[in-house]
Amino acid sequence: MKRWKLLVSVGVAGAGLAAAGACGADPRVRVTAGCPSPSTVMTLLATRPGAALPSGAAVALGPVCDGDWAFASVGAPDLEDVGAVLRFSSARWQVLTYGSQPCAAASVRAAPPPVRAAAGC
Repeated sequence: MKRWKLLVSVGVAGAGLAAAGACGADPRVRVTAGCPSPSTVMTLLATRPGAALPSGAAVALGPVCDGDWAFASVGAPDLEDVGAVLRFSSARWQVLTYGSQPCAAASVRAAPPPVRAAAGC
């Protein structure tokens, strides 16, 4: 597993859904809100207050989803991947945490086991 290099930042944003079942490789994963597409994840991260994504940033892994939760690893050239944990709430996907230590956010402790495992918790 890659080592995280950025600090944790928290923000909230919301938009769009991909088709249910479009995320994660495990068919046993329970998806209730659909799963955000990689482009939706990047849009959510880019529109966070104070957002500053590195040039060339893209989803490197995932999203891995379970229920109303999702995790995506985001990478960029010359930077090791960082993690984003999202939750579907109030009819939209919201970024709960984004950064090098996604498991440090208290809100992530309530995430289902597949999402916490993908985040490295």
